[in-house]
Order: sequence, then C-alpha cells, then structure tokens
Amino acid sequence: MPGNTMSAPEATTIGVMEDRCDEAAAVILKRCRAARVWIAAAESLTGGLLADAFVRIPGASTVFLGSAVTYDIAAKASILRVNEALLRREGAVHPMVAAQMASSTARLYDQAAYRHRVIGLSTTGVAGPGPDGDKPAGLVYVGISVPVTLMPEPGQRADAELDSRGRSMVGSSACDTQWSCTRSGAADGRDAQPRDSFADRVIWVGQLHGAGSREDIRRFTVLRTLQKLSLLTANLQE
Repeated sequence: MPGNTMSAPEATTIGVMEDRCDEAAAVILKRCRAARVWIAAAESLTGGLLADAFVRIPGASTVFLGSAVTYDIAAKASILRVNEALLRREGAVHPMVAAQMASSTARLYDQAAYRHRVIGLSTTGVAGPGPDGDKPAGLVYVGISVPVTLMPEPGQRADAELDSRGRSMVGSSACDTQWSCTRSGAADGRDAQPRDSFADRVIWVGQLHGAGSREDIRRFTVLRTLQKLSLLTANLQE
C-alpha cells in the first residue's frame, strides 16, 4: 500500500539501527547468560520493539523473560503497580514512572529460580507527531533497574563517561540522552514502593530528547536502552 512505503534513506537508517541493536543485544545476552542474570521489560512508547530486539537473537529465551506492553496509563497502575497518585499528578511520561515500571517488571517476571537476579527495563514517552499536553514530541524516559548485588560498585560508575561512550555509537544530534542514578526507596514516601528484600536496587533513568519520525524516536529509544545496558552489564557479579 502507498501509505506503507519507506524511502531509501529511512530504510537505511532503520537497517543501521537494527544492526547496532542486534550487536548490543547479543553482547548483553551472552554476559547475562554467563552470570546467571535475567531480563524483563515494561514498554509503553516502544510497544514491543525492545522485546523484539532481544528475541531476534537466537537463544534469547535463556535470558529474556518477557515484556509487559502497558500502553494504557491505567495498566501501568493495575499491572505494574506504578503509584496511582504519581500517574494522576504527572502523567505517564515522567522519570519516576520509568523507574517504577523498570523495578516492577523485574518483580512481575521474577521466579524463585531466578533468586531476584532480574534486570528490569522500561520505556515511556511521547513519540509524536505532536506533543502530549506540555510534553513535547521526542521526550522519552528509559528505566533500568538492577539488583544491588549484581553491581560491583552500585551507583559509583562514572555515568558521564558511560553516556559519552554511548553517544559516540549513535550520534548526539539524532537523540541526546542524560542519565541519572539512584537507589530504590530514594523517592518520597508518596511515590516509593514498599521496601523489602527485592527492592534493594540501583535504578538508572535516562531522559532522551529524540528527533525525527515516530519510528525514529521509538527505535532510537531501543538502541539507547541497549547501549546503556551493554555498558552496565560489562562487570556483572556472579
């Protein structure tokens, strides 16, 4: 159909991004498999593209547990247990929402055999073409929730260095990203989830300012998430 045609430059860009995603996902899966670590995702903006980046790689089922595509804001509360007051106050596109989505999907997919060694990923944002209220198209938040026991020095990695290395892989003009890191429970009492043995986690939240089409923004979000996770899994503790 004419409406589904794709220009040659657009197809090339998507092809390059897919190749880079394949490379990053393969590395992540290999490291997690060796360290006996699992991955789960909660997707809104990317709508399954993050899951696809993993399952494209043969043998992904030994590491990747699944993805909860919670596109509806109510589903974020009912399925992922994102704080309802936070969602009412800030909407779905907010750094704390991304953080809670990431930690909650790790809990959702955890099993006794995994021993809480599940990394949670999340994406939420505005793909466009227009803004969502006061939030512009291209504003995206990514969450990565990692058990403290898996990190050699939780929260002490040089995130500026990590981000500069990630930026060199894709180019800052297309999609700029800023990362922050916190420990679970650092949110105020209204928004923090219950503390327990599962909740001791390091959470990275990335704020992306994407440009281009909806497809560009969604695919750059997946690529940025995988690039950051690749850097974070370089020194997983067994």
